[in-house]
Amino acid sequence: MRKRLHNSPSVPAGFTLVEMLVATALVLLIMLLFASIYGAAVGTITEQRGLANVDSKARTVDSIIRRDLEKMTFRQLTTAGTKGIVPLAPGDEVDPRQLGFMYISENDPDDPTDDTIHFTIYVGSSHRNADNTPLSGKAISLGGSNNEPDRDDGVAGNASGMSPYAEVIYFLRGGNLYRRELLIRNPLEAPLGQSDYSSQPTTTPAPPGTRVPFWHAGNPNYAGGSFYNDFDYAATRVADGAGGSYLQFLGPESLNNSAGRSVYPLAAPRYRFGFIPTDVNNPLNLLGNPVEYDLATPIPNYIGTFAQAETSHAAFLYPGQAVDPRAGGGFTLNVDSLLTDFTSGGPGPRQGADLLLQDVSQFDIEVWDAGFIEGDANGNGTIDIPGVDDLNGNGIRDQGAWVDLGHDESNSGTTMLSIGNFHINNRTNAAFGPRTPIENRVFDTWHPDIGVQPPFRPYLQSPPTTLPLTPAPPVRVDWSAGQAVNVGDYIFPDYVDSATLNDDNFAFVYRCVQGGVTSFKEPEWPRQHGAIVRENANTAQEVVWQCFDNRVGLETIRITIRYRDIRSKIERQLTLYHSFVE
Repeated sequence: MRKRLHNSPSVPAGFTLVEMLVATALVLLIMLLFASIYGAAVGTITEQRGLANVDSKARTVDSIIRRDLEKMTFRQLTTAGTKGIVPLAPGDEVDPRQLGFMYISENDPDDPTDDTIHFTIYVGSSHRNADNTPLSGKAISLGGSNNEPDRDDGVAGNASGMSPYAEVIYFLRGGNLYRRELLIRNPLEAPLGQSDYSSQPTTTPAPPGTRVPFWHAGNPNYAGGSFYNDFDYAATRVADGAGGSYLQFLGPESLNNSAGRSVYPLAAPRYRFGFIPTDVNNPLNLLGNPVEYDLATPIPNYIGTFAQAETSHAAFLYPGQAVDPRAGGGFTLNVDSLLTDFTSGGPGPRQGADLLLQDVSQFDIEVWDAGFIEGDANGNGTIDIPGVDDLNGNGIRDQGAWVDLGHDESNSGTTMLSIGNFHINNRTNAAFGPRTPIENRVFDTWHPDIGVQPPFRPYLQSPPTTLPLTPAPPVRVDWSAGQAVNVGDYIFPDYVDSATLNDDNFAFVYRCVQGGVTSFKEPEWPRQHGAIVRENANTAQEVVWQCFDNRVGLETIRITIRYRDIRSKIERQLTLYHSFVE
């Protein structure tokens, strides 16, 4: 019997379940590897781009702030008796380098976001910075006169003015670092045959020698609304003699601090941007305080000064139409940290024009205090308590430190044997500032005609602070004829023995370097560091005095800015040092 053979049907080839799982896992692994590489590459590119952004911002901000500080008009005295910048006080002779002003407000020393610096600059070439590029700003055309800011750059009708002088303010609000610039008007030279232009333009033909105020309700070119929407210029409110007022442009003469040389000196705070003019009928009346807080209760909010988003708003009439823009109970802030009083219906059209840097978490200004001495808990002058008497553990009590202006023990974390030159207890005028006398921590270079001392004016030899005087070595003597004096005794000739010490000037102290007996007539006391004064010369009773500059200058500041790149979230800290010693 034959067996019949036939083939089984063929089975198609394929992957088993295990093979499929292995293949899928390998594909996923390779894709994950590629994704990781791609993600790392993208992250690196983003990080590098963020680093480039923060570095670029650091270079830009550093160059802008450094250039402004190097162009500051108020500089170190030409006399070699002191280093750094020294505020002016009643009775001071003004040095040619003491032009304009500088103002620093520390406010809360524990808050690195509420510091303000405000000063005047001149961009003319200097040994520190050769860049003399003029400054420019908005200036609408007034029409009817060649003497107006719109023509100061040599081009009429371009809505732009130009000047080498300006007020500059740096402040931080709502995470935004602002740089506010207001030009100090420098008119072009008048054509041949015409009278010289002044800082105050005329808007209608006027007889020679008269000045028609340009920004005044009675002027046909006055349109009302915000002056600072139309002009990037420093101006002040001036009485018109008829119960009203108008705005006066400030020119280079406002930088002159000599007595009687300027009607509107910027060194007197009431003429500055963001300060309250207290009495328009008394040019040197003490003083408008700075508007740095919104006065909200219970805790006022720091605003620094007015941003262009606010000053370009139609409701912002200060300083031309209002004495104090906080009148009526103060300000309030909206969610964008802008003043609601001047952003109704939206911010002004020039919002952001003064914005320097965004996403900033710190703008801190510190001063070098050479008089600071590291802690001494029990006052015995030695290191007894680790971490208190020797904070950095270097085995000595260090002298000199970077401090917040108006620092004190609660802020520094130490107990000081010497309170330091810029300690809050060493203020010469606590009344001036944005807050209360307890809270005011302000450095201001001041004006000698104001009549009271500047906020901080430290001295090497401490002046008398109590009356009557209690002599203590070295002995402070009041000059009188026939008085025996010894080496080390000293005299403040400008001291006035009065119930208040506001008008006294302790700029120069005269120390006895050779004892003897004073003459029958008080000598002339020269105000030159190192000058020698002799009494009863060439006799056995000869007295020799030597003049010493007793003032302590502000030598150096340190500005710390911490900010973040908005996209990459990379943080960066910029630290800028500036010395005023020349």
